[in-house]
Amino acid sequence: VGMSRKVKLTLMTSTKMSDKGEHGAIRLPRKARNYFGFTNSVVVVGKGEHRFGLEVKKAYKQDIQKLAKKLGSGKVSEEEALSAGFVTRSILQKINRRQGESVWISDSLEEITVGADPEFGLKDSCDHFVRGCNVIEKAGAFGSDGPAVEVRPAPSTNHITMVGNITKILQNPPEVVNPYKWIGGATFSDEHRNYWFGGHIHLGRPALIESECAIDYCYNGIATVLDHLLAFPLVRFDTPNPNLRRHGCDYGYGTAGTGDTGETNSSVQSHVDRFEYRVLSALWVVHPTLAKIIVGTTKAITESVYTGIANKRFEYDWVGSAPFLSSFGIRGTSSITDIINGSKADSITKEHLTRWRKQIRDLERFEDYSEELNALIELVR
Repeated sequence: VGMSRKVKLTLMTSTKMSDKGEHGAIRLPRKARNYFGFTNSVVVVGKGEHRFGLEVKKAYKQDIQKLAKKLGSGKVSEEEALSAGFVTRSILQKINRRQGESVWISDSLEEITVGADPEFGLKDSCDHFVRGCNVIEKAGAFGSDGPAVEVRPAPSTNHITMVGNITKILQNPPEVVNPYKWIGGATFSDEHRNYWFGGHIHLGRPALIESECAIDYCYNGIATVLDHLLAFPLVRFDTPNPNLRRHGCDYGYGTAGTGDTGETNSSVQSHVDRFEYRVLSALWVVHPTLAKIIVGTTKAITESVYTGIANKRFEYDWVGSAPFLSSFGIRGTSSITDIINGSKADSITKEHLTRWRKQIRDLERFEDYSEELNALIELVR
């Protein structure tokens, strides 16, 4: 890479650069600038249509600290650290994109793709529930799913971008839904029946993990950690009548602890390039700030598990074992699963929450998602 000669750079993403939209820059630590002896103010990275001219700037302190931490833990070599350059998630994604590659497959264990298809309901002017399938077609970014309607945003490696995609869809709904009121949250009941709204989140697979291993081992293991570190604390404020999602119908939607059974009550639905975590209700979609917190936390937990698997040199038998659970501060699963599935907010003790806060703060990706994770800690009291 370079204007007059080629050198090998180790590109890494910078959360701060991504947040500030610095898509025209590459930030280098002082050692890297000295090592390469850059005299030009612009370097060219990538090839062909994925070739970008980027302005050379000094690396942010937090990115240098993150690099030093990775060097100290052996996650990057001294050579890789010396040649490190920081870019935005968007630029790295464009550089690494290969023709025909699934948008869900990420080159990095720490920048997985995230998507969602949260549901909600419609009511007419008389406050009667109206089936979504009677109002709007199934297909599309804003479509129906049986009695509910759901939004299907474009996925992204940036959870804030993905939540923004949800907001854009909701702010520009099809005209056919304009006459109706929207019902958010976990459930809605009328004299006829209960209706339930899922807040399913889709999480991509890193290319380093083969699809067969992901389906057989990783997805269910990640779901267990998500149950304990995300679904469990959300029991504190899930509403209204969240218990009816799992026990107010014959399907048991959103049941924690099941893994991918292939049944309607599965907590996981597996695909070769991603999995769908199905335990959460759609409460999180009622406000963009809450959506950012929940989706960011989901991504932080999932990436932390993938990183843990890599640190174990991809020994997949480790996933789901007692040592695996212990590495995330999980001791036993049945009592927590019972609280989730019974929506037993009153059963969550101070001791539960003290342990949970430590589990969150011990996540490998805590620093990178500290805003969302700290916000969740403040919410769950």
